Amino acid sequence: MAAGDADGAGRLFDRYLPVIQFEAQPGIGLAVRKEVLRRRGAIDTAVTRRGAQLDPVTSRELDDTLGRVGIEPGWEPLET
Repeated sequence: MAAGDADGAGRLFDRYLPVIQFEAQPGIGLAVRKEVLRRRGAIDTAVTRRGAQLDPVTSRELDDTLGRVGIEPGWEPLET
């Protein structure tokens, strides 16, 4: 957008919208966001203060969502 490419910015936003929506889930969104950051090596732990953690089903759905948009985390999902 800063380069004046509104179409390109829109396509980039549309590509990552599924991840944005997945992270916006009430109650578990922060845990999802932290898990993505952990898998990409930006943080050491996905533990949240409120204790929300991803269950195995949500973790697999996250894998699916990340795969569809082409994000391949560098770290393995946590075993839960």
